[in-house]
Amino acid sequence: MRASSGSACAAAALALNLLAGALPTPGAAATPPAPSKPRATPADELDEWDRSLATLRTGIWLLHAGTAARGADPRGRTIDEDIAEWLTTPDSIVTLERARRDAGARLAAGDRAGMTAALDAGRVVRARWLSRLALLDLYWSARAALDYQSGAWGRWAARAPASARAQSRAHLQALEADLAARLVPGVTQGELRPALEDLGRAYNAEREKLARLVGTNGDDGRVPSPRASRLLCHGGEAPEPTGPSSPPAQAIYPRDAQRLGVWGEVRLALALSATGCALSSRVLSSSGAALLDAAALDWVEYAHFEPAQMGGHPIASTTVIRLAFVLPGRTPDPTVDAATARRNRPMTDLGGIALGITRRELEKLKGRPAATTARQESFNSLDAAHDGVLTATFGAEYTDDADRVVGVDYVGDGVSAPHELPPLRGLTRKELYAQVGEPQASEQLSNDSVRLRYPSGLYVNVGGGQVTGYGIAPTHVQAPPEIRMTIESSTLPARPAPPVAHPVAQARPRVAPAPKR
Repeated sequence: MRASSGSACAAAALALNLLAGALPTPGAAATPPAPSKPRATPADELDEWDRSLATLRTGIWLLHAGTAARGADPRGRTIDEDIAEWLTTPDSIVTLERARRDAGARLAAGDRAGMTAALDAGRVVRARWLSRLALLDLYWSARAALDYQSGAWGRWAARAPASARAQSRAHLQALEADLAARLVPGVTQGELRPALEDLGRAYNAEREKLARLVGTNGDDGRVPSPRASRLLCHGGEAPEPTGPSSPPAQAIYPRDAQRLGVWGEVRLALALSATGCALSSRVLSSSGAALLDAAALDWVEYAHFEPAQMGGHPIASTTVIRLAFVLPGRTPDPTVDAATARRNRPMTDLGGIALGITRRELEKLKGRPAATTARQESFNSLDAAHDGVLTATFGAEYTDDADRVVGVDYVGDGVSAPHELPPLRGLTRKELYAQVGEPQASEQLSNDSVRLRYPSGLYVNVGGGQVTGYGIAPTHVQAPPEIRMTIESSTLPARPAPPVAHPVAQARPRVAPAPKR
């Protein structure tokens, strides 16, 4: 039976206090570990161990402090319960305490080998905590956006037809259940992230769908009121400027909507002046997100259109437009099928190594490397049951720290493979394309070797007609948000009817015919 929320909270707090006499002050910023230094003495090794645990405790506390107020998630679990079950279990705390106590005793006796052996048992727990902390941070950070999305969907669902509401709820509940089933201590970020993304897309799509069904009738605060322009329109005869021209998306797309992953399309009716600016605007069809609907009206105020023409002169008109708020990489592209979209998702993990982690974090996660150079570290197996060599490359692509992983390469047999991908080694090109699709680009490595690159960041080395190895690298920098406008229709004022010319009879004297003679 699962512990109650209150007991789990107490267990998590007790575990944290066992690990540290005093926890960091709430809200304290986590500081990255200092660059590793050569261990000159056994005391240095023990000091480094103590610092690493202090950093880990700080990370756990910050995760708790930042998410505890959200309460239970759809699984019925709180962050305290996850911390207590995933991280600070009683046996793991006992292991860490024993490792530190024994290591200190060995150090006092001058037995460095014994001290290192004592710490090795603790290193296993420390690595597990680090990995699981990253997973919980990924989930609970994403949960904030999902909860916002769920609330926005619920407000429209409450007014939607019962059948549509039930169908929409069943779809979302199935995805929530799939996410909950994946969220176990053994999951990886590469396995968890797609489920989070799928659920976020579904909430967006279902919210929009219900908003279309409900419409904009009713003054319930869900749709902004029609708005008269608050800016001075150009009053000259000539249009200024010609267009349409639009304000930059980065300035209009709400920051909160970007952070929460909210996208959608707003349909608007505009009254345009003869100079091409909007005199008034109103929402005809809501995106289902009040943030985007209000931003759409803001966008209109700063946009200029090419005015309608009549008889060679600009005139006022009414126009219906669609404004699509797009987050590249997150908003579905209707021209791309679902299977291709899944393959093109950026890969951020391979063999449990995440792009962007530091060298020190990598060694905590994977242990001592089998081989090391200035820019690379290699590990000679995926795990105890799978063969292969994983090589992490460090570089300066991450501007904040040059000592971060910027690529992960794998070489192994034809049976084992990192869990993020099916076994690829030894496949022909045709077999490879059947597994992961067509590449986006290729580059020649040698006379008989080529590297194939995919939009997800996956690259595959092919030599002698077969796959010899593969890996991942960062994809392009995240594209900025976009606001795409489509003009749906325009209506001109009724053309005045031309005057009708009615002939006027001129009065003429009537002359009597002359009498005959």
